[in-house]
Amino acid sequence: MSSHPRRRVVFAGIDGATWDIIEPMVAAGKLPNLAATMRSGSYGPLKSTIPPNSSLAWCSFQTGVHPGKHGVFFFREQKHGSYVRPVVSWNSVQAPSIWKLASEAGKKVCVITIPLTFPPEKVNGVMMGGLMTPDRNSDFIWPPEMRQELEKAVGDVPADNEPEILYHSSSEEEGYQSLFHVIEQLTRIGEYLLDHHNPDLFAIVYRQVDLTSHS
Repeated sequence: MSSHPRRRVVFAGIDGATWDIIEPMVAAGKLPNLAATMRSGSYGPLKSTIPPNSSLAWCSFQTGVHPGKHGVFFFREQKHGSYVRPVVSWNSVQAPSIWKLASEAGKKVCVITIPLTFPPEKVNGVMMGGLMTPDRNSDFIWPPEMRQELEKAVGDVPADNEPEILYHSSSEEEGYQSLFHVIEQLTRIGEYLLDHHNPDLFAIVYRQVDLTSHS
């Protein structure tokens, strides 16, 4: 039996966040948890991909390679000799993800709403699709039976793009209510998976700051 304690990797992302806003809020005492994380670790601006577009940047984050190797350059595919440009999905990505590599190495992973993870990969663990998921009725959860388990554990299991849909189809107030509801439910899902599925590699991304900025 190994004498080394088991170590887990936890990644939490806030899409659309910027230090220009975060640092003044931390200085004003408005983000105590994030401030504590900053004090105990390292932080600063990261160099993005070229071009700095969310579609290819998140694919590079998940694969560790540049767009020329994973094949995603925008939110639509580039098909040589054709004007047809299908919307990208995880099927467009031509490089293995860290989630897949970890799974193949026998590690358990739980991945929640990372952009471009629809359709979800068949990982050793749980994956909920993020950006580019059509809606909550689509097959955006792996394994499929996990949907029922999550609904029993936390209640509502929304797709992370629901506030964006409401911004364009309903009132501003309903959009903001949905925004906070999705944040709350994703947090509860994350806590449940950490406590009950004990992953070696855990990742969650909140897109709600980005959605609000686009609204």
